[in-house]
Amino acid sequence: MHPCRDKAEKTYRTGALIRATLIAFLTSVVPGGQASAQTTPRVSDGVINYSNSSGTGRHHGSVGLLDWASSAIGSTNELYDGDVVNFDLPGCRTGTLTATFSNVVVRQSNFDVRDMNTWVGAPAHLNYNGPDLGEAFHTQNRDMSFTIDWSMTVNGVNRDPDIFFFDAEASKIGDVENTTAVTNGGPWEVIENLEGDGYTVSGIGTQTVLLDGTFEPTHIPLLLSQGTTQTSISIVRPDQGSAVAFGLLLPCDYGDAPGYGDPVHAYWEQANPSGLGVIPEVGGLYLGSAIDSETATQAQPNADGDDADILGGDEDGVTLPLMGVGQTSVTFPVSVSGAGGYLQAWIDWDGDGNFTG
Repeated sequence: MHPCRDKAEKTYRTGALIRATLIAFLTSVVPGGQASAQTTPRVSDGVINYSNSSGTGRHHGSVGLLDWASSAIGSTNELYDGDVVNFDLPGCRTGTLTATFSNVVVRQSNFDVRDMNTWVGAPAHLNYNGPDLGEAFHTQNRDMSFTIDWSMTVNGVNRDPDIFFFDAEASKIGDVENTTAVTNGGPWEVIENLEGDGYTVSGIGTQTVLLDGTFEPTHIPLLLSQGTTQTSISIVRPDQGSAVAFGLLLPCDYGDAPGYGDPVHAYWEQANPSGLGVIPEVGGLYLGSAIDSETATQAQPNADGDDADILGGDEDGVTLPLMGVGQTSVTFPVSVSGAGGYLQAWIDWDGDGNFTG
């Protein structure tokens, strides 16, 4: 054999050995997955959708589902370190939520973005699902982990977002299949039990939750961490498939009286310290004892359109007394939660749909 050719073949074989060793090392560090990176970060846009009202969830007007279908992640069904997805805030606010990915370990050929209805037995979509088809990050038979750094501006002001976390498929105890979610914000709190509370989840009330029993019965908790800037997810040993999804706590309250435009009030909510659900943020200013969030105006002649939703009535801010012809003064009792505002009222005397006469 020619000496130069022999040297070249030895060099090639040595290089192949190094590459094989490196691949084996990476696989042993991250079983079932592959570290993923792009030389140029991909910056793209996603969409936040409020859930379809046909679902059985209790908080459709508060849960903005993050939909990734239109982003680079969704259009390629690939997830990489450095991916950045921006979401315009919907409803009654102006601003942006930004998600930046790091520590991504995923087998790209086993990863895809899909509808919240990830599997025929998955319960999340029965309660919350948006009009688009890209709420869930799904992995098939492979481990997956990643970190999301969150940032948000609302009306030009920075605010740490309140992030919902869904098990968008199901985890099976017998197969040692589990999903871990870690937050650097407020502890994970259960806001709602989706299809029941027969699940096995540890760490509720802390910054780390482990979901390892959300199958048979297929019940899952809707979890919320408030004021978070980072969420880390790890899915281990998925039996056929596992998926996760995220939402943003973003409540709005719309006017219910017919013919007077489309007034809307932005307010903030917090986890209910006395049980399930969300309540108006302590210190917030509003009429009455409660607010029910909505995704749109539900105008009715008696301004009670939103009383038919699952949260019931909330029109206890102003009490209309009995009035008769000839009265020269009337007192309207008003209930106010919070302090520091001004109360203003208008009357449409002739019922023509405006307050000019």
